Amino acid sequence: MKKLIETKDLRKVFGEKSVVGFFLAPALMKLMKLDKINKLYDKVADFEGRECLEAFLAEMRITYDTPSSDLANLPKEGPFITVSNHAYGALDGIILMHLVSEERPDLKVIVNFLLSRIKPLQNFFLPVNAFDKKVSSRSSIAGIRLAKESLQKGYPLGLFPAGEVSHIGPSGQVEDLPWHTAIVKFIMNSGVPVVPIYFEGHNSARFLRRAKLHPMLQTASLPAEVLNKKGSRLSVRVGAPISVAEQQSYTDYKELGDYLRARTYALAANIENKDKHKEPEHAAPIAPPKQHELAVREIEQLPSRNCLFRINNFAAYFAPYSLIPNLMYEIGRKREESFRTVGEGTYQPLDLDTFDRNYHHLILWDAEKKMIVGAYRIGMGAELMRRFGVMGFYNNTLFKFEPGFEPVLWQSLELGRAFISQEYRYETIPMMLLFKGLFHIMLRNEEYRYFIGPVSISSWYPKLYQSLICKYIMEHHSTMEYHDCIHSRTPFTPDFGLVNPDVLLRDIQTPEQLDRLLMRMSNRQYRLPSLVKRYLKLNSKVVLFNIDKEFNDSLDGFIVCDVPEIPKDELMMVTKDLSDLLVIEKRFGNPGTR
Repeated sequence: MKKLIETKDLRKVFGEKSVVGFFLAPALMKLMKLDKINKLYDKVADFEGRECLEAFLAEMRITYDTPSSDLANLPKEGPFITVSNHAYGALDGIILMHLVSEERPDLKVIVNFLLSRIKPLQNFFLPVNAFDKKVSSRSSIAGIRLAKESLQKGYPLGLFPAGEVSHIGPSGQVEDLPWHTAIVKFIMNSGVPVVPIYFEGHNSARFLRRAKLHPMLQTASLPAEVLNKKGSRLSVRVGAPISVAEQQSYTDYKELGDYLRARTYALAANIENKDKHKEPEHAAPIAPPKQHELAVREIEQLPSRNCLFRINNFAAYFAPYSLIPNLMYEIGRKREESFRTVGEGTYQPLDLDTFDRNYHHLILWDAEKKMIVGAYRIGMGAELMRRFGVMGFYNNTLFKFEPGFEPVLWQSLELGRAFISQEYRYETIPMMLLFKGLFHIMLRNEEYRYFIGPVSISSWYPKLYQSLICKYIMEHHSTMEYHDCIHSRTPFTPDFGLVNPDVLLRDIQTPEQLDRLLMRMSNRQYRLPSLVKRYLKLNSKVVLFNIDKEFNDSLDGFIVCDVPEIPKDELMMVTKDLSDLLVIEKRFGNPGTR
């Protein structure tokens, strides 16, 4: 039988001539499950390299899921370094080698004592762990030299910067020990891309309890932790490479280490909760189209004053519910259809409510195809206040308005339920034209100064990404002016997991930068929602956030856009079809002086 660990190896721990070791070692072989590890090793020892890894995973019936889009993050050629959390111990190293070697069989890894004894995998290993504090300085220097030479030869290098398996940290959560300074310094001086790889999960509760008692108990329990993963399915995520240029923006090795660790743990957000994307149990089918010809007749028979503008085949109309009751059926249908595709919506057949009857509606219409391109629901603040007071505002169902905010409500157009029909969702012009319509409405109604309303982030967004967006916005695009006047009815509590948000957001100063960060972290699955970006470009302020329980738990930010504060270039973009600059200046101020 081929053995990975023999009794004599354990006796050496106690000393060659130790009587205690002579009698205790055989018992420890069984207690630590090393006899079972040896049986497992014997079954795979005749395979070489990657075949040995596959034989081990097959024998243990261990599988792992990694999306193909993640695997595409591994550079096809040239040197790079992987950094990973150490969730399980030896199993992390085995899966790392199996995952990376499929694309890069030239992978080299720095591994622990147990893995280093697996002879069929020796081609993957660097002979000495240069970053182990227990090795001599001479061996450490030699190991670092070998690691550098591997990179210089164009090989990838796999590292576990914590150096040992995760345990319960100060936060009460299972996490890595602080990452080794020597490893981070090595990465900093290597000048190669770094690919973060995240292993979901952790070892058993028994292991974690023993690890808290004594390091020796932790080490003794590791072999059993390999065996108890039999039949497991694990999740592994591979992040986008962190370029050399991005690494060089960090001059302090501790800051770089914190960033690499944060990018690694942030990958946990990409492990989807499949149930989250299921429709709620109460979901009803979306209503079918009905009496389309009546809706077309209503839009075509609107008085000319209700048409804001025409551009090519598009026309923008602004009308109360009473003039378009049949069209509102189709708007309610299109709303629900559009919102459900991004995890929002009421999950009723139509997204229509009592507020629709008291509001006006901005409709972008395709005159050629005779269909709705997109729409906005708009509450005329002064009219609502006269008729209903604050109870007339839809936003009052999400946020509690104090009397001190009423002067703003009188001067506000309340925006909401913005959507682009599915047929036009990949086009950029429709949303721009809807915003143009908003300013045409503001131009015609001089008593109004503010746009207010909720801007939503789907509950499909992982909590980490929602929390990062919320933190960035509240630090860069918020205001304390209305803080005492508005309160959330269902407040949002950020949750960053094991990620330090300040580390990730250190250099994020603009919505575009946040958008790029979210795309990199999520492998292009998530971005800053387009409507959020649009409002922020208008210099809108987000006062606070709220969870909308009636809209599939979407996260709503309450925005206040003071029209005189809109940047010049944004204002000119939506008013350039108006030739009379004096009218624009009178209504919005002189954009050229802003």
